[in-house]
This record gives sequence, structure tokens and C-alpha cells, in this order.
Amino acid sequence: QTLAIMEDSPGENGSRYILSFKPEVTTAATHLSPFELPFHFCNGTAFKRSLMADENIDRILKEKKAEKEHIERSSRRRCRIPNNFSGPNVLGKVGHLALIADDDAARVISWHLSGDMDCVITRTTAEAQRINREQSGRQQVLPLDGIFVNQANRPLPHIRNGRELFSPTGNPLFARNLLIYPCEEESCELVFKNLLGETILMDDIDSATNYRKLTLRSLKRIPCPTILTRQGNRLSARGKFGGAQNTVPREFNNMFGAPLPQPYYSLLQEIGDNSHTPVVNLFFFLRCAVRLCVLKYCFCFWSDLLSQYQSVLLKKTEAEEEYSKLISKSHEMQQKQHKMDEIREQLKDIEKQLGKFSW
Repeated sequence: QTLAIMEDSPGENGSRYILSFKPEVTTAATHLSPFELPFHFCNGTAFKRSLMADENIDRILKEKKAEKEHIERSSRRRCRIPNNFSGPNVLGKVGHLALIADDDAARVISWHLSGDMDCVITRTTAEAQRINREQSGRQQVLPLDGIFVNQANRPLPHIRNGRELFSPTGNPLFARNLLIYPCEEESCELVFKNLLGETILMDDIDSATNYRKLTLRSLKRIPCPTILTRQGNRLSARGKFGGAQNTVPREFNNMFGAPLPQPYYSLLQEIGDNSHTPVVNLFFFLRCAVRLCVLKYCFCFWSDLLSQYQSVLLKKTEAEEEYSKLISKSHEMQQKQHKMDEIREQLKDIEKQLGKFSW
């Protein structure tokens, strides 16, 4: 016979039930044991919903990964200087150690450091000496252990004791604060503090010249550092500006590369991949409201949401299946134990009966 259970019958999802059929036959001479039919109860609606949710997660993950790969393939500014030196004691050439998001800033800062962009940075003087010998003195090198930099982080010249001496125009900031270091942050900061020092970046040359004038007037004995402008000008620490020597040429192309856009790192958070996270200068984050680094230890609310949910959903399904198997085995063992007890009782009865006829 076919047995059917009505839809929406009451039961606990994932549980195992046993239907027990006990025959009631008054004319039978022998005792008939009940027939037991085990079955598993499953909430079909919830099960389908979970499958649909799992399929949606896979689809979303595929879409996010495709979008990530598209951004990686998209064209962006890259450093064109060959970086053909490598090794455990070699950081690389200056032009490859930093990224700059703003195009105008990248252009003027790269031009200002054009004499250093090809310089190979090494960890040790010994490594720098080795490269110098191999290249017959044709390759400029700079060892980290030969750099001295004042570690004090002084504010901009117009700020003293936390107060502005005057209100400048042109949005002044230290040029080095626009640099983004993909790796070796501490070493790269040392390099660019040495190369850029307290060079300032401003919007235009008029704001730069006024800033220098007000700084010298307010501070007198304290010099004003070199000022670069987004328009491509340089106002030297000696006050000189103008002319081809202090203007970025139109055809200048050897620039620092550009970082991947912010949506790329948001995608990495969503799909649970933080292997390409760059380290971003904190001032740049405050100033541009663009955080390009994914904090390594803060996964409390947003990181890996889709991947974690999918993993937990899979573990939940596996745990329910394992639980059902254990319950099933438990019931089977109980039944077998019950049968063994019955057989033992029957054997005892037979032994007693045999004992009555013993001679």
C-alpha cells in the first residue's frame, strides 16, 4: 500500500519519526509484532528557501568577483620606469614604492623627484655597494641604513602650538601625506621623508607665494620649505619660481602610479579578500575622505559577510544531516537491543522447559 503524509503536517524540522503499526487480530493464534516505519520530517518550504539563498549567495559572489577583475583590468596610471632590481635587501626603485591618487599632485611631485625616481633603495649599505659595483657606478642607489631623518612630525609652518598664525588659501599640506605605500610602509616613509622632507603642496602659484610671504613675516627666523602647486609650479625654499626650471613640462610622463579606486577595496571586503590591501597615510584619509586600506583586524561588522554566511549555512546543513544519522543509528541500536533482550528471554523459557524433561 502507498502511504502519504499531508502537506503542512505538524513536526520538528530535521527530526526522525517512527510510525508504529500494531495489528489487532483476535483470531490469530500467534502474537504479531508491530511494524515500525521510520521516516525523516523535513520542512520543504524552509529547505527550498535555504537552497535559493545559497544560490543567490553564489550568484552575488560571482558578480562581485567579476566586477573586481574588471576593475583590475581597467586602465590606470602606472609608473613606466623599469624596476629590474630585486632581492631580499632591495626595496625597488623610488618610482615604484608609492602611489598617488590625484593626477595633478602625482604629476608635480613626480617631476619634483624626477632625479630620484630611478634610484634603487636597498636595506643595507653592503647591498647598495654591490649594485654600484655591478653597474659600474651607472646606477644610483640609496641604502636605508645611510638615511638620517628627523623623526619629529612638525606641523605646517603657519601652525604653532596647535594654532594658526594666519588663515592660508590654497589648501596647503605636506606633499608626502599624499603618498600611498602598497608595502613596506615604515621603510617607504623613511625614504620619502628624506626625499621630500617638508615640501608643501598647494593649489596655485599665487597662493604659494602669498603663503611664503606670510610665513616669513610671521615667523621671521624660520625658513619656508619648497612649495609645489597642482598647476605644475615650484616655489623653491630660496623663494625662486617661474621659468622652465620651475615648471612641469607638458610631455612629462614618468609619474608615480595610481591606486585602484575605492570601490575595488569595498569589493574585497564584501567577498572576503584582503590580500591586495594597500597601506594608506592617515592624513590622506582625513583629508580626502577616501580610505583605501582595509584594517586587518576589524572584521566585526562588514568583512566577509557573504562568504561567512555561505560557510555557516553549509555547516548548518552538514550538522543537521549528521544529527539525523546519529538519531537514526540510535533508534536502530535500541531496536536491536530490544530484540536481543526478547531472544534472551525466549532462550531462558526454552531452557526452563527443557529442564522439566531432563532425566
